[in-house]
This record gives sequence, structure tokens and C-alpha cells, in this order.
Amino acid sequence: MIKKVCIALSCLASVGLAGESFAADSEATATYTKYHEAIRVAEICRQDNRNQGLTAYDLSSWSKMARYIDMKVNNAIGAGERLTLIEQAKSDAWTLVEKKGCDSEDATALLAIYDNELAKL
Repeated sequence: MIKKVCIALSCLASVGLAGESFAADSEATATYTKYHEAIRVAEICRQDNRNQGLTAYDLSSWSKMARYIDMKVNNAIGAGERLTLIEQAKSDAWTLVEKKGCDSEDATALLAIYDNELAKL
């Protein structure tokens, strides 16, 4: 009987830890996506019209922003998932700007993240 109780408690503890891990992973992916969406919204909304293209970042700037974002999520996201999240952030940024515009509350919140944290790197 005691053995069954110990096994049951062990299973419950495992489920609890898995739930905490999932919540942390979910928070990390949301944060990672938000920061990359902020970069994309800044690119779209602050286009360099002289070049008729998006604002370009050099390798050093990308590297600094990537390290900063990885630090924000404690390097909890693997390379494959990062690529997927970056592509999703690009899509979300375009959709946001097309539907709501650069002056929308959502876009200005993302631009504030970019201006206050990423642009200074």
C-alpha cells in the first residue's frame, strides 16, 4: 500500500513539474516572439523611403539584439523553434500593421519595446 502511495505521489509531482515547465516555456516563447515582432514593426513602420525598402540592420546589430533576446528568455529556446518563432513574428507584425496601422495601440507598444530596449544596443 505504501509503495502505491509513493508511486502516485511521484506521478503527481512529475505532472506538476511538467506543468511548471510548460508554463515557463510558454512564457519564453511569448517573450521571444514579442521582441522579434517589435523589431519587425520598427522595420515596417520606420521604412527608409530613400531606399524603398525596410530598415536594414548590420550583422553586429542583429547579433546584439539576438543575444539580448536570448538573455531575456534564459536561452530556453532551441534553434529550430527560434526560427519558427521569428517567422511567426514577421507574419504577425505585417498583419498588425496592415490591419491596425503603425499608430495603433499594439504597434506603439511594440515600438516602445524596440525604442527602449533594442534600439540602444
